[in-house]
Amino acid sequence: MRDADDGLDSAHRLAWLVGIAARLHGVTMTCLARALALCWMLRKRGFPARVCLGADKSAAGFQAHAWVEVDGQLIGEERDSVRRFKPLQPI
Repeated sequence: MRDADDGLDSAHRLAWLVGIAARLHGVTMTCLARALALCWMLRKRGFPARVCLGADKSAAGFQAHAWVEVDGQLIGEERDSVRRFKPLQPI
């Protein structure tokens, strides 16, 4: 396994690159597609990454979101962006 500080910096940088690729890609990529791609890349590099899924049902309707965590830390997301989603079983 990697050094914890170096590893998380590398994981966040990879998430940033995946975000750029998703924006420049010709087809709109959902948060699930981005999370699956990032998780796969992180695991290939030895990170214990997992895809988390969350749901939110409010007066505005049902919404869902997917994100990646490594050792319980969000990768490529701010805590506020996932706070409203109730986590489902991790993949």
